[in-house]
Amino acid sequence: MTKFIITEKQDIQSTRAGEAVEAKSLSAAKRKASSLQFFQGTVMTIESENGTLLSWKDKAGKWNDA
Repeated sequence: MTKFIITEKQDIQSTRAGEAVEAKSLSAAKRKASSLQFFQGTVMTIESENGTLLSWKDKAGKWNDA
């Protein structure tokens, strides 16, 4: 399992502490991030342990891989 950092932000440029989760793949991390999304219209980001942005879910609900 790989550790991913999931963060819900107001927009892609915002800064906020994320939550570390373990998932088998990036696809599994995306599903977990979607289930953790609390507010409508926010941006979800998934980063690796070292802080590299891997993917983000825009306000329209579409996942974009870096």
